[in-house]
Amino acid sequence: MSGVWHIGYMEIALRLLLAAALGGAVGFERGWKQRSAGFRTHILVSIGAALLMILSIYGFGGLHADPINHPGDPSVEPNLLADPSRLAAQVISGMGFLGAGVIFTKGKAVFGLTTAASVWVVAATGLCVGAGFFFCAVVLAAMVLLVQLVLKRFERPDR
Repeated sequence: MSGVWHIGYMEIALRLLLAAALGGAVGFERGWKQRSAGFRTHILVSIGAALLMILSIYGFGGLHADPINHPGDPSVEPNLLADPSRLAAQVISGMGFLGAGVIFTKGKAVFGLTTAASVWVVAATGLCVGAGFFFCAVVLAAMVLLVQLVLKRFERPDR
């Protein structure tokens, strides 16, 4: 299968595997530091987001073209009857629920914000992979790992 509104089984599998690898890389770092959301959580969020993006783009193929307005005329762009960004928007807002579960306070100190942020950004990574923006997903995961592993030393020591 090829074309704008079709995707083959191998492409789906590759996208999900890449999402798992990138989410797992970020999650490994979180788990290694014994944070509440680690390796498996990040993988699940990333592959779930990737699959929802694939579904958003390819799962409603029959709804994409409006043949009534321009039947059989390939020179006219069809009206879109489905918006692939709708499921993606729900993923991003839904991550707040999951992220809230890893944030807690002890006295005046707040813990889990970085892990919550990494879960949220792994969802974005999965959305990128699901949409086929592989370069963006890889760069995003690399940047997250850079932030997590290198920039910690520039924070105040009381954190």
